[in-house]
Formats: sequence, structure tokens, C-alpha cells
Amino acid sequence: MTNGAEAARTDWQVLEAAHRALRDAVREIPAADWARPTPCEGWNVAQVLLHAAGASRRTRRF
Repeated sequence: MTNGAEAARTDWQVLEAAHRALRDAVREIPAADWARPTPCEGWNVAQVLLHAAGASRRTRRF
């Protein structure tokens, strides 16, 4: 059984790995694709990414 500190550290490690994977994926997006629509009605690729990045920045404050 893990204590709270170990669980939090693991959660942050998982979150950092997810951020790293997102950064790597974004590097592969061609410029022409940033304006493409997404399954999120009314949002293009750039808007979804900016939304996710904003949430990510808020999370990293803690």
C-alpha cells in the first residue's frame, strides 16, 4: 500500500509523461492542419490545443 506522498508523486509523473507525449505529438502537426475542425463542435485543432495547454498551465501551479 502506498502513502499519499507516493501516490501524488506517481500522479505527477503520469501527468508529466502525458504532457511530454502531447508536446511530441504537436510537433508533428503540419501547419495546414491547425485550422482543421475537430469532433468538438465549433473548435479547430489550434483552439483545442490552446484550451488543453491553458488547463495544463493551471494544473502545474500546484
